[in-house]
Formats: sequence, C-alpha cells, structure tokens
Amino acid sequence: MLAEPWRTITLFNPVVYLINGFRWTFFGTAEVPVVWSMLATLAFLLACLGGITWIFQNGLPAEELNSAAARVDQPSWLARV
Repeated sequence: MLAEPWRTITLFNPVVYLINGFRWTFFGTAEVPVVWSMLATLAFLLACLGGITWIFQNGLPAEELNSAAARVDQPSWLARV
C-alpha cells in the first residue's frame, strides 16, 4: 500500500502489527506475516508489563511532585473565584 521508504518506517510502529492482525482476522490477508504480528504484539505487551512492574516496584516520587506543586503560586484569576 505504501511506497518503499514509508513502508519500512511504519514497521517500527507496534500498532501496525495490531491492525495487521485484525486485518488478517477479518479478511484473511495481511501485509506483514501473521507470525511477525503475533511476536511484535507479544513483545509490545511484555515491554508494557515490564515498565508497569518497574514503576510499581520503584514507586513514583509522589512526595516530590506534591511539594513542587505546593510551591507554585496561585494565579490571580483563581484567587478571585
């Protein structure tokens, strides 16, 4: 569907593989091999789960964020409300 430089660039987008899997499910044809789509979707899922696990294990610096928000002065228009 796309010209060659754009086709190669789109292969770095994980959503392309998700859409390709749906396209294969409905129409029976795919631009990218279905095995690649399944592997890319699985890799994207594992990367997201790994990131979420890291965030939960290390925590977010909520105390730092709250103290920084407390230092910000209120805008003058908000004080009038």
